[in-house]
Amino acid sequence: MSRVSLLLMIGKDPGMRVTMRAPAFPGILADVTSALSRAGGHIVSLGSMSLDEGMLITLKVADLNRGDIEAIVEELPVDEVHILAI
Repeated sequence: MSRVSLLLMIGKDPGMRVTMRAPAFPGILADVTSALSRAGGHIVSLGSMSLDEGMLITLKVADLNRGDIEAIVEELPVDEVHILAI
């Protein structure tokens, strides 16, 4: 991973890195980011990639804790969610 890519995903400020698998349908990124933003989360960085089935989404979110994020993503059509404080 390049230094720039690493800085984009980790950054200098604290936050939570959230990685999840999602179905690849139009609007899924908007659904995820809107839900986090409505709850007061600040999306610091975002990356996604296509998989054989669906997509992988990784975000860095500030201003929300693990419990907040878990409750939000529980309502979304995503699975294999991993949350890490960074």
